[in-house]
Amino acid sequence: MLWIRGARLFLPGGKWAYGDIAIEGGHIRRVVQAQDGENGKLSLPGRTALDQTIDARGRTLVPGFVDMHVHLREPGGTYKETIEAGTLAAARGGFTAVAMMPNTSPVLDQPGIVRTLMDRAEQVARVRTYVVAAMTRGLEGQELTDMTALHDLGVVGFTDDGRGVQRSDVVLAAMRTARALGSIIMTHNEEEALSAGGVIRKGTVQEALGIKGMEEMFEALPLSRDVLLAKMSGVRYHALHLSTRASLSVLAFGRSLGVDLSAEVTPHHLVLSEEDLLAVDKEKLPNWKMNPPLAPESERRALVDALRSGLIDMIATDHAPHSEAEKRQGLSRAPFGIVGLETAFPLLYTKLVLPGYVPLDTVLWALAVFPRRRFHLPGGVLAEGAVADLTLIDPKLKQTVHPETFASLGRNTPFAGWELQGYPVLTIVRGNIVYRHSSLS
Repeated sequence: MLWIRGARLFLPGGKWAYGDIAIEGGHIRRVVQAQDGENGKLSLPGRTALDQTIDARGRTLVPGFVDMHVHLREPGGTYKETIEAGTLAAARGGFTAVAMMPNTSPVLDQPGIVRTLMDRAEQVARVRTYVVAAMTRGLEGQELTDMTALHDLGVVGFTDDGRGVQRSDVVLAAMRTARALGSIIMTHNEEEALSAGGVIRKGTVQEALGIKGMEEMFEALPLSRDVLLAKMSGVRYHALHLSTRASLSVLAFGRSLGVDLSAEVTPHHLVLSEEDLLAVDKEKLPNWKMNPPLAPESERRALVDALRSGLIDMIATDHAPHSEAEKRQGLSRAPFGIVGLETAFPLLYTKLVLPGYVPLDTVLWALAVFPRRRFHLPGGVLAEGAVADLTLIDPKLKQTVHPETFASLGRNTPFAGWELQGYPVLTIVRGNIVYRHSSLS
């Protein structure tokens, strides 16, 4: 049996307490709360000399984080990332589960390809690894995949992430099929006629950098369509990586209609704005290029407000590794995307929680609790009988971001050189330790 002793515990219902947790057989067997505060001595009934004990005093134990939006690049892109490296990065970031997006080569649009990938993940993944299958064949937005066969394999949802489906009839058909299957549709909202060739949003920053911009409504327009189609179909609907104030208005409108709707935001959209680009060295700008692009500062603050209020209910990294050679092509030619698994929580803790912009409880809800409820995944509570997928955080641990030390094969991060605080130091999946920081005794 493994005992985690003296941690601050994030208990069901948002309750906090100090205490010990015992893990055995992949589940939480005991939760013993201290009676006299952080340094209280616990009797720990049932503990034997053979049990392993981790001294977690001064640290915080929470349900393991879940990232429903990652790109692990298998198959076809293993020079950028692999399932093994990407899930080790996830474990180092405190994530106990991730969901792979389907824009691989070949696309995850056929049962045979998906089955092979699931088998591969079962062999090498360090954390629980789920698959989100393609909504249309080849991500071309024209013909639906065999969604029933893919659903029967155990995929957790359907998306054409990386591209927005331009045809409303195809989206509606996919939603109706997903509704019948009891599955969920996850959309990348992008009107290609308004975004084509753009690097960041149109405006003064785009003009100052001398690059092509995306029209302001590139995201909100297709989101509006999909919210209405979700209302028509009755499907469970999830909006990926929202980034604009207009999209937040659409989200609120969808909620007012009673749409079964959820939405995510990335850590980088919560802490960075397009104005930051003006202070970045030109050769480093490709590591600030992502899709959707960064928003103006006023809209970044609106995203933070939306997370705090619950309008946005999930945080996902959109972890998108690329090779150094690809990112060296310059801002206009480099691919979109940054890595995020190893910096997500300390970034949120340092830039949002410590300054008081967002409560820690809200961040934990969006990272660890709600994703499981929304996608019907195991875990999410520190309670006896629950699966032991857990993350131990050291709220005082400070480290400087050095991309060359990442477990991920990707080094494309805008946060190189940043000092962040609040790093995960222990990650447990199915009761097994999959990551342990050197600072943990």
